[in-house]
Amino acid sequence: MKRAGVRVVYGSARLTGTRSVFVEDPAGGEFAARRGVVLATGSRPRLLPGLVSDGRTVVTSDDSLFATGLPDSVLVLGGGAIGVEYASFHRSMSARVTLVEAAVRLVPAGDHCPRRPRRG
Repeated sequence: MKRAGVRVVYGSARLTGTRSVFVEDPAGGEFAARRGVVLATGSRPRLLPGLVSDGRTVVTSDDSLFATGLPDSVLVLGGGAIGVEYASFHRSMSARVTLVEAAVRLVPAGDHCPRRPRRG
């Protein structure tokens, strides 16, 4: 990334403009970008209590990045943004997919889009 001119800054951040960000960190401060800002928030897989990832039968999203093949069927636990993304990817690769989410809708932290009334 250095060769591409990308500067990586770690810390809690907030956008202060269309091309500027303030990073709350000892090495932080105000940063401006000529082209744009990428906020890579990251994520961490979360397993159910008592469930252990073995990288083969029980696979986290991190594990699947290094998989050497594609499964015939997948059970995705969690209908957040990453779970839906992985379910969609595996389905597009012809796997049978079951997606399980405890909330009343998928991507529960996403914006709510109410149904539009039908016309006609």
